[in-house]
Amino acid sequence: MSINDDILSRGLKERALLSLYEKKLDTDLTKVMSSHKKRLVNSALKNGNKSVNALNRALTLETRKTYRKIYKNGISELKALANTSSKFHNNTLKESLGKVYRSKVYTGLKVNDLIINSAGTYSEQIASISLTQQRRIKDVVRKGMIDNLAVNKIAKNVGDSIDLPRAQLKTLSRTAITETSSNVSNATYKLNEDVIDGYQYVATLDSRTSMICGRLDGKVFRLDDSRGVRPPQHFNCRSTTVPIVKSYEDLNNTNSPRISKRKLQRISKSKRASFNGQVPSETNFEKFLSQQDDNFKLTVLGNKRRVEIYNTGKLKFTQFSTREGQLVSVSRLEELLNGVKPTNKGLATTVSTTVNKKQAPLYGNTTSEELQLLKDNYGNVEDEFTKGFRQLKPLDSIEYGGGQYSKFSDRLRIGSKVNNLGDDMTKTINWKTTVIHELGHRYDDNIIDIVKSNPDNFKKLSKGFVDLEIKEYSGKTYIGYKSKKYSKYRPSAKRPETMSELAVDSMIDDYNDLTYKLKDRRKNYIYESQKAIEGTTYEIGSKGFNDYYKKLNISKKSFLTDNEIRDYIYHNRSTNYKYYFRNLNSKSDITDADIYNFKLKLENKTLDSSILSTYDRDFRGEMNDYIGSISFNKIGAGHSDGYYKKFPVIGRTPSARVLTEGNSSEAFAEYVAMLRKYPDKEIQSINRKIAEHYAPNTTKTFDELVKRIGEIYD
Repeated sequence: MSINDDILSRGLKERALLSLYEKKLDTDLTKVMSSHKKRLVNSALKNGNKSVNALNRALTLETRKTYRKIYKNGISELKALANTSSKFHNNTLKESLGKVYRSKVYTGLKVNDLIINSAGTYSEQIASISLTQQRRIKDVVRKGMIDNLAVNKIAKNVGDSIDLPRAQLKTLSRTAITETSSNVSNATYKLNEDVIDGYQYVATLDSRTSMICGRLDGKVFRLDDSRGVRPPQHFNCRSTTVPIVKSYEDLNNTNSPRISKRKLQRISKSKRASFNGQVPSETNFEKFLSQQDDNFKLTVLGNKRRVEIYNTGKLKFTQFSTREGQLVSVSRLEELLNGVKPTNKGLATTVSTTVNKKQAPLYGNTTSEELQLLKDNYGNVEDEFTKGFRQLKPLDSIEYGGGQYSKFSDRLRIGSKVNNLGDDMTKTINWKTTVIHELGHRYDDNIIDIVKSNPDNFKKLSKGFVDLEIKEYSGKTYIGYKSKKYSKYRPSAKRPETMSELAVDSMIDDYNDLTYKLKDRRKNYIYESQKAIEGTTYEIGSKGFNDYYKKLNISKKSFLTDNEIRDYIYHNRSTNYKYYFRNLNSKSDITDADIYNFKLKLENKTLDSSILSTYDRDFRGEMNDYIGSISFNKIGAGHSDGYYKKFPVIGRTPSARVLTEGNSSEAFAEYVAMLRKYPDKEIQSINRKIAEHYAPNTTKTFDELVKRIGEIYD
């Protein structure tokens, strides 16, 4: 058995122990909430004949007391888990490498600051669930009073109100365990990068494994891969990672004082053979699923027809879901099974290779495969963006099966060309936006190097955005920059690695605006939404309900029309997503209440209204990522904070929030996908209005940067 096989075996055992630990905490939480329910009911019975305010105060006091206990117990458990996990990784390296290497132990995790799935810290989410529960109890009391219910009936309804938060707390607890374990693992890998080459993503192999983690299972990433993914990828995520130890040759060539070359060279030939540096040969989820019975497959794939198609073996496992883990529609799988090629109705699919009097190729000296991607996804319109793209050299390689761009290898990796239709109701090709996003990264990463080769051009590009520092060293020109407005928070000059970094001041301006009194804005959104709900007792879908919200919509002004909002919401919905427990089959299924709620979000500049939501389903995923990258997921949700922090710092906000190249890079890629090259022009127009509303400074600066590139290379 190789060292990496041994480490994988240990990692799987640790994950099994974590599952037992999760069950223990679930049991403990059930006991706490059961006691809480009894106390709530007793308090309601005891204070039911007093004033409404007195009753609410008593119930609120009990709720706050219970949630403080839950938070305190949770923090204590997570700290203990972090300590245990750190020791486990240290012992694993000691057992595997023996006296060859002196491993380091990680002890720096602050669990109360733990970011859970980009939806806020552990403490913030506990507080949010507590506040929501307090509002829910008040609503139960108010409704009971209005309906003239008996005190014992109100008390029972108050007790029943804890069912939802109990489920939310369990989900939060399980996700926090995975997040804690993952953070300790990642930090330990980095501390011991002398011997660790990368890590492997390992999903729990059972029927509850999500399609997201099933697709990632067995994937290997280098430690320095900025686009590597780690658990948790979603709430209730139970995946883990295991380190990949370097080969004997690599260890012997590593100049690390913690590696004993003398002891390494003394190990036996059989032991030396175990240092092969290879990825452990373990069953991945795709192979695991193929070996299960149809009942098991049904729980994963959702319906019998998908199982039948899967059993034919004619389609790849990855073709059954999108990158986000959403199952592909049966009708689309039928098309793939029958060899029907995707249609691009209504989208530009042909491009003239000549665009001006000089007869210059539209996209420059590209490879034939890249040219086809550009033709299919960018269309045949020459603009400032196209003029910049023409300066880029051809891609070194294009691969299919993921979604990332690497500047170091100039490699583009995207999803399968075959499975390029998403499950979007308007048949917009989601695959196209992925391609556009990744090519946006390529543009951002490389155009800056071309511009920097001529200092005069760089001055034209950066004028008014940043302060330049141009120096000569050994006959070479050094170009650095720093913030103009926030220079005291960014004291030293830095080489620009991407064009989007030049928008640093604009992004900080938008960050300040997006986060200013955010809690108050969210409270106002919830208050207005609840106030509207309280104004009607009709059920959803009734004529009275819609008439009521129609009147509200007339009085609620917005920069988007009601029809634009209806189109936008419909465009974002997938056919297998139930919105307010309803399937959206047509635009008419979107009620006036949906539109009013959307207007409230726009008015208060809020996204992500649900505590257990990774992003706001009322907005395009690209919009969530765009706003999320600027606000560090305080509004919207894109990559995790840990992802952004991997990159070099390009600026700091007055509140000391670090802004990195990752933030600007992701914002620009989504800007290209949404506002420059989005396939549906009507939705693109709405995207622009929303982007200019939430992030006017960044959007305007990106517009200007692309315009200047076009002028420089016209």
